[in-house]
Amino acid sequence: MHLTPQAGRRVVDTALRLANQPGLEPVGPLEEVGGLEEFDAVPEGLAAFRVPALDRSWDEAVAGLAPLLHPDRPRPVSFDERSASLPGIVHVHLGHPLMRKATRTLRARLFSPRSEINRVTAVVMPGLEETYAASVSRLVLVGRGGLRLHEQVFVTGVRLRGSTVAEEKLNAVLDRMLDPGELRAASPAVRERLVQAWRADGAHLRTRIEEETSRRAQRLQHAVDDQLRERQRADTARVHGIYAAFRTNLTESLERIHAEEQSNQDMLAAWLDDQRRQRERDMHAMAERLAALDDEERREADAVARRYEDVQPFIASMGLVFAVSEQDADQWEGRR
Repeated sequence: MHLTPQAGRRVVDTALRLANQPGLEPVGPLEEVGGLEEFDAVPEGLAAFRVPALDRSWDEAVAGLAPLLHPDRPRPVSFDERSASLPGIVHVHLGHPLMRKATRTLRARLFSPRSEINRVTAVVMPGLEETYAASVSRLVLVGRGGLRLHEQVFVTGVRLRGSTVAEEKLNAVLDRMLDPGELRAASPAVRERLVQAWRADGAHLRTRIEEETSRRAQRLQHAVDDQLRERQRADTARVHGIYAAFRTNLTESLERIHAEEQSNQDMLAAWLDDQRRQRERDMHAMAERLAALDDEERREADAVARRYEDVQPFIASMGLVFAVSEQDADQWEGRR
């Protein structure tokens, strides 16, 4: 999942930039941060950042940064999990409101018709033996009634000159490509060569990626079939469990009321007519509810079964990444 401190900061900074907000500000020596005086040494390489003043739409995302005793002095944040044990720094993990807000912003902009995110990129990677084209796609499985049952992001890759790439090898390439490292953006000459390869009739690069993406999506769907069936069994069992508990509760309540009537006849005789009629109405309503539970339980179980019927896959392309070898980049730039 590329959960590195650098990737976390990049997510938040990108979301802030897309929302026209100022970016995170690096903090100076961490030994000077309030609350860290009791530590002999701050973990090596730990980076922290101050969150600048943001507009009100980000209030909930940064609400917990300022301590109660000093609401005007928000604490710095860090994306390094080692910061979780440091009281003077707030660890921004996947579940933190700031990260949740940032990822929601990125997802919304990514699929917006007027997205500001470039969904095609090309980078030159040192040590790469050949050039790859990788498509990042999202698979969504939807059951009858439009309920989303499963969602998964997956990558499909092909060699620019050749066949598809084994998933393990492609993941190894992407691990290097997606994380910050020693790579550079492709030059205009390299990008133009890739555009020609993408549009060329004889190379069928686009067709190869689309076909392989479809095949991999089918394999992924088959791989989660057992999980969906298990979820269906669990959901059905949950329905029966809820109704069994409800049925037991109503039955015991009616039995308790009848027992009270038998043992408290004198007290009940002293009740007003309105009180007696209300008690009878309550008992009648409980008895009717109990009688209707079987049909309700059957309808709920049928609804669960329909939810997992006729599962349809929907595939959306999220991005296209070209990983260019240095040899190809030099050749296309005319250096050799």
